Amino acid sequence: MTVELLHEFAIAAPPDAVFGFLLDAPSVVTCVPGVTIDRIVDESTFEGSLKVKVGPVTVRYRGNGAITAVDKDKRAATIRAEGEEQGAAGTVAATMEMSVAEAEGQSRVTIHTDLAIAGRVATMGRGVLQQVSNQLVGQAARQIESRILGSAPETSADVRTPAAAPAAGKTELAVGALVKGMILGWLRKALVVVLFGIERLAARTRERIKG
Repeated sequence: MTVELLHEFAIAAPPDAVFGFLLDAPSVVTCVPGVTIDRIVDESTFEGSLKVKVGPVTVRYRGNGAITAVDKDKRAATIRAEGEEQGAAGTVAATMEMSVAEAEGQSRVTIHTDLAIAGRVATMGRGVLQQVSNQLVGQAARQIESRILGSAPETSADVRTPAAAPAAGKTELAVGALVKGMILGWLRKALVVVLFGIERLAARTRERIKG
């Protein structure tokens, strides 16, 4: 399944400072909940894993990511990441086009993602994937802003960040609640259909009795 995702968020810092931080791929990914860095190849390339829970399904992807193109004049860059699901046949690949622009004294970050995913997570549908990505990007944006502004302690890129574990928990809770809400919605619709069918059957029975 392929999905196009678009995310925008503001950071209260100069565009050049924000873009410079975003070009440090290992530092950026440590701001994403559930990410663990296994090896830093260079300042633009890393190997690691992502663990995420979608409703009853918990998956871990192991792979690599790299910044493949940079336009400093336009403050734009392209990032490529791919991974394989551990213990299953799932795969994920993403191409992200990122840009930073000045907006009302702040920085406006825009990320357009082409995501190709196969395996158990793909069966959850586009709506759930959108919800998961919104959660991850939202939490990552807050972490990035804190790091740039210096209000969060620096962490080593070769270990899981302390903030990643609780943030991932919040993501799991939010996604679990979403799936639970979907299931309850389906059950309500099914109950309405069943009750309507019973009422129609009862009405027909009464008509036959009267006849």
